[in-house]
Amino acid sequence: MVKDKKVYLEMGEEAVLPNKAHKGDAGIDIYPVFEEDYLEIRPGEVELVGTGIKTSFSDEMVAVLKE
Repeated sequence: MVKDKKVYLEMGEEAVLPNKAHKGDAGIDIYPVFEEDYLEIRPGEVELVGTGIKTSFSDEMVAVLKE
């Protein structure tokens, strides 16, 4: 049972709201926020990439982006 059903969301000024690029797309595009011109992630590497979107919710909950 989830005791605290509150979900907090904050978007920075540079953040772009996740959306679908085209009608009928299966996925939602999430946009990165960083100062570099590009970011290279090689096979097998893992990188944290900021989105400018902050969320906070109970450990018993999960976030699913759906339109």
